[in-house]
This record gives sequence, structure tokens and C-alpha cells, in this order.
Amino acid sequence: MYAPCLWRGRLLRWAAWRLLGVFPPALLPGPSVDWTVPIPGWDELATAWRRWIGAFDEVAIYTRSQASRSGWALLLLRAGAPIAFAKVRAVRDGDPLIREGAALEAMHGAGRSLLTVPRPLDLDTRSEWRYLLTTALPAQLHRVPLNPPLERLTDEIARGLGGLVRPDSSPAHWRPMHGDFTPWNLRQMTDGALSLVDWEDAAWAPPLADLVYYQAAAGALHRRIPRWTAEHDEARSFWSNRLSTSAQEAQAASDEDLRFKLALLATIRAV
Repeated sequence: MYAPCLWRGRLLRWAAWRLLGVFPPALLPGPSVDWTVPIPGWDELATAWRRWIGAFDEVAIYTRSQASRSGWALLLLRAGAPIAFAKVRAVRDGDPLIREGAALEAMHGAGRSLLTVPRPLDLDTRSEWRYLLTTALPAQLHRVPLNPPLERLTDEIARGLGGLVRPDSSPAHWRPMHGDFTPWNLRQMTDGALSLVDWEDAAWAPPLADLVYYQAAAGALHRRIPRWTAEHDEARSFWSNRLSTSAQEAQAASDEDLRFKLALLATIRAV
């Protein structure tokens, strides 16, 4: 469920993966506690998902603590193998899941040569929750790719999302973007295949918006400034305005992402 980008995180993740392959979880450090799924109405959600994927006997849950991304992300497993992935948010906060479902449908309806993306299985509401159920990534130690073909990837994304509804306010030269195209959302499998996840922010934006965002995110992580040129100006202005608003909201909510958003904003604005 997590692909670290910095070398310390990659090393720790690799070590944990190897340890779990040798020792049972009970032998790992840390206390053992009784645990229940922390989602009210869990039984109703689980029943709905079993209609699509059949029985599952284990679940791994990540609580999404960012102000902009509340709710839960869940990996559903059967006999230790992942069979589906689910995102759950309160109905009032569930519009991003509708956008993501539409984006995944569009990508699966288009021809793709570079990217694999999760296949949407179900988008629905149960009680107070909206959820998106998709296929899961393969059960292997995926990583952040070292030198991905960014321009070819962003072109494939724009073509794949071409069927998304264009807002009336969108200038004629804008094109579709993933909207959260970052090193940690682009995964490389052990066979070299690339998979892209988290399509909640898919939308129309200036050309090069995805490329600029990826380069800025990588730059902020590694404390280096990309080589911006005049062709990046419109996309940089687009992200500068959007991130400025997002950072203000994060500061008001004491969001844990604030530090990175400020670093990302500084990288995009750097000359």
C-alpha cells in the first residue's frame, strides 16, 4: 500500500518485506492487541464487496489523516493474496471517488502501451459512506521507477482521459491530467511494468501540468530545483495558485501534509 521514495524508507521497507517472508508476524517487535475494523457499518460494506470479489479473510487498513483526503484505504486479501482495493469516504467528501471512478473507466476504455491502472469494480454508497472498489496491485515489492519516460507517460494519460467531461471554463488548449502524478503514485513492478494509482484529482489543466507536478514533487523530496523553462510557465502558475490555496487549507486544519505542500510550492515557484 506504500512505496517510499527516499533511500532510508526503501531500505526499511525491503528489510520488513524480507523479515515477514522468514518469520511469522507474531515474532515481529511490538505488542499484539485485539483489533476490529474501525469503520462504522463495516458489515454492510463487506457484504457489498463480497458480491463482486467473493470471500476475503484478511484486510489491511490505512487511515487517511490528511484534511484533503479523509476516510480509509483498504487492501482486501484471501489466503494472504490481495484480491481488491477499496477507498471509503463520507458521502459528503466522496466526490473525488466519483472522479477517480470515471478516470479509471476512461483509461480502461482507451489503448495503453506504457501504463497499467487498477480496474474499477464498483462505485456505490452504503449508509453514510461512498466507496470505490478496484482491482489490487500484484503481490510483489513494487518500487518508485528511477528514470520513467515522463513525457510519453503524460501523453498516454492525456489520451486515455480524453473522454472526461471538459468544464466550460477550461481553455481550449488545456488537456486532461492525472492531477497527482508523483513518484509515490507511479509504481514499477518486478517485471518492469509501470502502474499508476490515485486518480482522484483527474481533471483538465494546462499542457505539461502532470510533468511539472512530477518534477516538482521529485525536486521537493530530494531538495533540488528542476530546470524550469518558459514552456513550463503556464503549468507552474496553475500549480502555484492551486497549491497556495491547498497550503492555506492545510495550515488551518493542522494537516500533516503542510510541510511537504510548502516545499512543493517553493520548488514550483523557484527560478
